[in-house]
Amino acid sequence: MSIGFRKIFRDLWRSKGRTALAVLSIFIGVFAVGMVGGVSDLLPARMTGSYSETNPAHINIFLAGAVSDDDLTALSRLEGVAGIQGQRDLNARWRKDNVEPLRNMDLTFRPDYEDQLYNTIKLLSGRWPAGADEAAIERSSVTSFGVPTEGSITMVVNDRERTITIVGVVEDLNAQAPAFGGDATFYVDRRLAENVFGAFGYTQLGVQVPVFSEAAAEEVVDRLKPPLEKIGAPVFFYQVTPPTKHPAQDTVNGVNFILGVMASLSLMLGLFLVINTINAIVAQQVPQIGVMKAIGGTTPQMVGLYLSGVIVYGLLALLIALPLGALAANAVTGMLLGMLVIPPDPVFRLSQPAVITQVIVSLLVPLLAALWPVFSGVRITVREAISNYGIGAGFGRGLLDRVLARLRFLPRTTSLTIRNTFRRKGRVTLTQITLIMAGVVFIMVRSSAASFTYTIKFLTDTLGLKVLVNFQQPYRIDEIMSVIAAQPNVDQVEMQLFQASTAFISQDVEKGEDIFVNAFRPASTLLKLPITSGRWLLPDDDHAVVLNQDRATKLGVDIGDKVWISLGGDTRSEWTVVGTVFDLSNLQRNVYVPLNIYQREAGLTGRATSAWLSTTPDDGATQLQVEKQLRDVLNAKGLRVANTQTAEQIRTQNEAVFGIITTMLMVMSGLIAAVGAIGLAGTLSINVLERRREIGVMRAIGASSPTIAGLFIGEGLILGLIAWVIAIPLSVPVGQLFATVIGQVIQFSVIYQFSWDGAVTWLIIIVGLSILGSAVPAIRATRVSVRESLAYE
Repeated sequence: MSIGFRKIFRDLWRSKGRTALAVLSIFIGVFAVGMVGGVSDLLPARMTGSYSETNPAHINIFLAGAVSDDDLTALSRLEGVAGIQGQRDLNARWRKDNVEPLRNMDLTFRPDYEDQLYNTIKLLSGRWPAGADEAAIERSSVTSFGVPTEGSITMVVNDRERTITIVGVVEDLNAQAPAFGGDATFYVDRRLAENVFGAFGYTQLGVQVPVFSEAAAEEVVDRLKPPLEKIGAPVFFYQVTPPTKHPAQDTVNGVNFILGVMASLSLMLGLFLVINTINAIVAQQVPQIGVMKAIGGTTPQMVGLYLSGVIVYGLLALLIALPLGALAANAVTGMLLGMLVIPPDPVFRLSQPAVITQVIVSLLVPLLAALWPVFSGVRITVREAISNYGIGAGFGRGLLDRVLARLRFLPRTTSLTIRNTFRRKGRVTLTQITLIMAGVVFIMVRSSAASFTYTIKFLTDTLGLKVLVNFQQPYRIDEIMSVIAAQPNVDQVEMQLFQASTAFISQDVEKGEDIFVNAFRPASTLLKLPITSGRWLLPDDDHAVVLNQDRATKLGVDIGDKVWISLGGDTRSEWTVVGTVFDLSNLQRNVYVPLNIYQREAGLTGRATSAWLSTTPDDGATQLQVEKQLRDVLNAKGLRVANTQTAEQIRTQNEAVFGIITTMLMVMSGLIAAVGAIGLAGTLSINVLERRREIGVMRAIGASSPTIAGLFIGEGLILGLIAWVIAIPLSVPVGQLFATVIGQVIQFSVIYQFSWDGAVTWLIIIVGLSILGSAVPAIRATRVSVRESLAYE
């Protein structure tokens, strides 16, 4: 082995702590890159592969009515329709035994489970249900809700109990995932739907076009709307999904975006520590550089020598990060697949692009980061190297040094601590950049998580309701109100007529924007949407409409403009825009009109489709109690309830939908905190190692170990507190930008909220790291004898 390589490995071994910190700093970035690259490669491939096996429908249409088998046959003959399949979803409650409380359940039936066309459901075990007393269970419901795979459950419909035998377990990739707020999902035969629920026909359609394109799918929807309206089953909502794109791909894209940004930031922050470490090594070995140059060593040889050490750091980091990154990528992919009701890949897979990226990042990026400190250090002349102790020995000449020297009113130890903190200005600058960036990113991430939580709570609060009851069809308001008003714990009740429709910018234009009409009393005290322009509805308004600001933008209308709302068929009604609101519910498609005016226009005078309630007292237990008793009583009176929800359930489901993103944000904030911790600990440890001679001198003149440790702890606290103070204001605009970008990626407008909890948490981390990062090496240094300290090279 050559002398150069012996020196490299000798330096790495003698400074094991510093080597470990440098390797760890590179490792975190390389690990994050490998994990993110693996997830970004493995997750979409598994999602798309599994989804394509179901022969997904190009268009999923939800109807505000039901169609029969004959209707489906007629619709399938329309131009551009390659095939059409019907499905119906129902709701009830269930329990395993008489001891357990009742829970919500979703029931699905299809015309023929043995001959499915689109969005196919796979039978995993047992058999398909047959008759009115059998059901199959979706596999995710078995683990999430404890539904038995054999035996029976009790189903409650209209306050009547019925024993249902579980005959099979199925896999449905289109089922609403329990992780996203979905209920236990069962699959039943047509006879159960008809005999028990009185549900005839299908309310959901899966449609394919001959050759998929967004334009072709939209054209087919436009062709289907008129005949469906004539049948009495108008389109309530539809979704066009490319067959190569999983419906949850946008959410996953948001997760991958977050992971990618955090991985890049982790790598970048780690590289600042590499720069600091190499700078410290070169500064400490300036006398050695002088000696090597004096005996014939050249600058290129010195550069190659120290860069070789950096390559060793990268190789060591790669050796650890490569397997751990692959394991983490598979684990995170499996976790996300499970949340999406997609079976995990049975084979452990290694992402080749991720591995290649890790190799490049671990070897090339640290090398580039080390170029500046290495070149700066080895360019020193022999005379400068031998006559000075390290780079930057001219402390006291700068303006900052002179200002610090005038702080004579401070206690001597305090003054010495402040002056020592800024002794190595280059290193201090790099450390501050690392800590400030880590703080900004940490607070930014925590603020983004807080923003999601706040936005979801804001959505729930603006609705104002505590219990929502949706009916299967419009009923007379006085009939509904008489039943609800007689129930205990009901505070306020407001009725709503909710219908899907289309808004047009003129009477004659053919293409419009899909909307949900919300007909309310203008004097509603439950609905509390914030006005973004114009005003809210007034009691004496006639044909006035308030648009969601997103719909207003897409329609290209402003206050005072006219819009036309479809009432079915070719009939359109003219309305005047009086305001816009910030409303994130129902895909931002809501528009609000006066209840009595819309009832008259739609031919539904005195009727409503939903009841909004507030409860007294206002707590989760009361909400659940009112929800249960209303569902039972209304169904018993013949007022068929489609579904019910409480405010707490709405909030929980919304949080669950974005739970993946929030979880990833919190995990990555921990990763960023670890990078900041390593950076601060590395800098403070290097400071202590460089000043062991100084420690020896102080001990020789009587300084105690606590005094010496206090000096270094003080330096760490000063560095940490300065970085914290600077990071606070910087994190606000950066956090707003980050939250906005995430919202755009996942198509969900986020209301930014600064996280003071995140700021305080980062302060605690900084203080704790400052103490530990300086106290531990300082105390160790004080245990070295005075003779060894002064003899330290």
